[in-house]
Amino acid sequence: MSVLRAGDEKFHYSDGSHRWTAPDPGYDQEVWEEQVRQHKLRHLRNERRGYASDGSCDGCETGPVTHPLARRVYDTCHLTGRFHLRSGQVSDEYFDKYLFEGKPELLREVAEAMVALLPECDVLAGMEMGGIPIATVMSQLTGLPTVFVRKQAKEYGTAKLAEGGRVSGLRVVVIEDVVTTGGALLASCGQLRSVGAQVETVVCAIDREQGGRENLAAEGLHLRAALTRRDLEASLTA
Repeated sequence: MSVLRAGDEKFHYSDGSHRWTAPDPGYDQEVWEEQVRQHKLRHLRNERRGYASDGSCDGCETGPVTHPLARRVYDTCHLTGRFHLRSGQVSDEYFDKYLFEGKPELLREVAEAMVALLPECDVLAGMEMGGIPIATVMSQLTGLPTVFVRKQAKEYGTAKLAEGGRVSGLRVVVIEDVVTTGGALLASCGQLRSVGAQVETVVCAIDREQGGRENLAAEGLHLRAALTRRDLEASLTA
């Protein structure tokens, strides 16, 4: 790999179609080169599937891929009618995220897109309850063990927060279906860390782009999303 660096400038790499920039000037070159290699492999997999890039990928300057998956998720989950929202407002539209998780083929395709975003890890951790079916399919696809994280540890029996195996001392990637502000995720990740899990990355199906990425980053958590709200919106005019 040909790497460009000038003085204390950040590492840059370009292969003619994509350009990557390291997070900071002191970033370890070997680590960064491996991340670029993995990123290129993801682009290759997406291109082979016939997906297109929208020009703003996280970690490289060409952007997250937008593809037919976004439209299928939108068509499956977007409902019209009269819906009372948690905020107390009434809406004539509603996005029911559980609908794509209830369709085996669509759930698998979403899980495959999320597997491509996984860093090196030891365990997947599915968040109650939408992250659990996705983490289960990802576990089958990768062979990685998975645990299921309760919103609160049960008060009886083993009194565990994470069911299904140990997390202490292991590299755990948290799996979620939809991220909005990240409030519940922050609490769960903090609890996992408190029992010894090494948690640095959250992989989600959909980032609603309502502050979740920034809130997680403030606590040292990197969010990787298979789809974003912009992907879903763009799929309507693609």
